[in-house]
Amino acid sequence: LGLARCYADLHWRLDNHLEVMDTVISIINKAIELDPENSDAWSYKGWYTFYGLNNLEEAEMHYAKAMELNPNNADVYYNLARWVYPNADQPDLVKSIMYAKKAARLIKGERLGELYDGIGYIYLSVGMYDEAEEFYELAGDILPNWQSNSAQWWLNMIQGNYDLALAFAQKNVELYPDNNRSHLELARTYAHMEEYDTALVIFATWYDRYKEDNLDRWEYRVFSDEYKFALIKSGRDPEKGYQQIRDKIDYINDVFVEDIFNFGGGYFYDMVRLNTLIGNKEEALKYLLKIEKAGYAFGSISWAMVDPLMEDLREEPEFRASIDRGWEEKWDIQEQIRKMEAEEDLKDLSRR
Repeated sequence: LGLARCYADLHWRLDNHLEVMDTVISIINKAIELDPENSDAWSYKGWYTFYGLNNLEEAEMHYAKAMELNPNNADVYYNLARWVYPNADQPDLVKSIMYAKKAARLIKGERLGELYDGIGYIYLSVGMYDEAEEFYELAGDILPNWQSNSAQWWLNMIQGNYDLALAFAQKNVELYPDNNRSHLELARTYAHMEEYDTALVIFATWYDRYKEDNLDRWEYRVFSDEYKFALIKSGRDPEKGYQQIRDKIDYINDVFVEDIFNFGGGYFYDMVRLNTLIGNKEEALKYLLKIEKAGYAFGSISWAMVDPLMEDLREEPEFRASIDRGWEEKWDIQEQIRKMEAEEDLKDLSRR
């Protein structure tokens, strides 16, 4: 299995090179031939079948075999919960929760903290924010780090709880000043709070520290829309803000054409915000429907309701209709999760 993992790493580096994929499967099959009762081998075959071959149905068969051979194989439940079902073409967040909580019965230490963070994210994605907060707090108790604070920051941002979000952003700046996203999240928070001058000062600090070689990186492209917004709303340099908006729209359109990143959902949201800011509501609504089709992930359904960059779009009937459809879908998923938790006796797992 170690050899298979080495070849799998090579597979990612060689951009799905068919020869490497065949080699990985061949090695995994050899491991299973030598030890057909090896649950880990079947589990890894499931993981690779999903990520290497994009075949969920077959991957589920291999994972089922792994569970049959060892019902206490925590890695099986962990991988299904954190990597497989959330990332399927049609994500199944009900199964993600189910397997995550099964894994939580078997995992200890820092990895349990990572798992709780994942459970929190799933609850956030389906709009169950109280449950998300509970598991984010559990994650932070076990594994206090930058991510545990950032998760809480985001959970409060999307609900418009800016005072609470600010506290978590400030905490990360104090504890992790060398992490560029600490400053970025703090600046974004102030922009949402309409404290544009403060936001611009913090943005300037970030730019001064990273401008030498980072201005074309992913962080700049994706996370600095509030900088453009603050330039416009503060009156400091609206021309620069609008030019950066146009530049980013061009950049995202190039990404879509080249299909070089799998960040469609995030870019769709950016396109809604950016087109709203330049008054192109028709284009903004087009991308809002794409976010809806993707299931309003990352808490975007709540964020859209409070996001100041979308303020002018919220008056449109098409906006409200899309949000209403999105919540109906999430309420259905919530009902399924609560039913599953009752049947599986998993509801109070976090309080064990």
